[in-house]
Amino acid sequence: MKVKLRRIVILAILLISVISAILIGANLLKPKPKYNLILISVDTLRADHMGVYGYPKNTTPNIDKWAKNATVFTNAYTIFPLTFQSFYTLFTGTDEVLKNDSLGYSSSVTEITQASSPTLPQILQKAGFKTAAFVTNPVLDPLATNTFKNGFNTFNRYDVTGLSEGINRENSGELFLKIFNYDYDNSKKITSDAISWLAKNKDYRFFAWLHYTNPHQPYIPPQDVACRFNKSLCDKEYFQELSTSGIPRCTEGEKILEGEDLTAKMALYDAEIASLDEYIGKVFKQISDLGLDKNSIIVFYGDHGESFEHGIMSHGYSLYNTDVKIPLIVRYPEVTPGKKSQLIDNTDILPTLLSVLGVRFDRNKLTGEDFANVLTSGVKKGKKEVFFMTPRDFTNKYGVTNGESKYIFSKGVYCVPREGKEELYNIGEDKQEIKSIFKSSNTPLKDSLFKYFDLKGDERDEEIDKLKSIGY
Repeated sequence: MKVKLRRIVILAILLISVISAILIGANLLKPKPKYNLILISVDTLRADHMGVYGYPKNTTPNIDKWAKNATVFTNAYTIFPLTFQSFYTLFTGTDEVLKNDSLGYSSSVTEITQASSPTLPQILQKAGFKTAAFVTNPVLDPLATNTFKNGFNTFNRYDVTGLSEGINRENSGELFLKIFNYDYDNSKKITSDAISWLAKNKDYRFFAWLHYTNPHQPYIPPQDVACRFNKSLCDKEYFQELSTSGIPRCTEGEKILEGEDLTAKMALYDAEIASLDEYIGKVFKQISDLGLDKNSIIVFYGDHGESFEHGIMSHGYSLYNTDVKIPLIVRYPEVTPGKKSQLIDNTDILPTLLSVLGVRFDRNKLTGEDFANVLTSGVKKGKKEVFFMTPRDFTNKYGVTNGESKYIFSKGVYCVPREGKEELYNIGEDKQEIKSIFKSSNTPLKDSLFKYFDLKGDERDEEIDKLKSIGY
């Protein structure tokens, strides 16, 4: 009797083991979900001005609510704080903008007609995705460059300026000013067109890219929204004066805004973010209503930040976190919600997304890393270092961070701080990068930066010394 019972128990255990193995095997062999990809990007958006990143003002309630079920990267950087180079990096997964001289200038948009390697939309289009873009920023305009148009079945450009010939060296300033003065008209159109396109194409596998221009300068939000962030902006005359005034930069010799005017200017910026959040909330609602949140990877991305501190206003002139630290939030059904502190940059986005999408690609051409594991388990260390630079025709600065410290070297002659051409910050403690602790040339981060960029320490010494001698 005991022998028979023992056999029954053994057979039961074996049967359970076989069934478990079959179930596990079936799960392992189960094909990856065929996700869509929706990229929502915002121009000039600082991560530290969003509620999800700890900002106390109510600028992004819709994004904050959506991000509760997403992975929020808290140490994400752009390697170049200008729109063209930021998206070139995202779409190629390479650090080419730091290594290729022709990509290192603000005018590169008028010179580069196509990327040197396959871009994200080209890769996805080849894999069978329907692809569509809804974009306003003129540096991404297909009339200026095919760099971003290639790979899109549909590229919706929003020209409210009459300058239909596209951007070039002669009209770039005029075009930028006109485009950015129409931020809200364009945001309405992008939102409406994208919502309609998603409804018509929800049964296909697709990649949709929405790029919103506001909160790019000039900051001209609806006055009632601005009034919520700063009571002085309730005054119509003051609101009009401040919202339409130029943005002083350290290169122009203009008086930098200070005190109440600076506070009010930042409130205009916050109001632009808050106004945009309403449109993005409508897109999120459409995604949910169509059930696309169940079969899509949704990425929220800021191309670069904006400076108000350090005597600099605008972007592309500095490598402080106000310019280079960006919002990056990813949501899809398998994601593990929460904040992730791994150090990453925008070269890593393409390989990570293609990995999650299950799309084959040539990893040998990429410099970015695959952080797909971080999205589901968090089991992966961040990068050891991230390198970045400003345009050679702006301030020509080079920088590197390991997540705790940051070293900046000014090779150019503009926006050089009084401390000198070399800066070192403990960004773990000095988050605003107020006090440089650089004292010695024997700094490991400096060694890494000079090796990476092949720099020499004595470059531009004479020009910088001359500026300092006249009180720059």
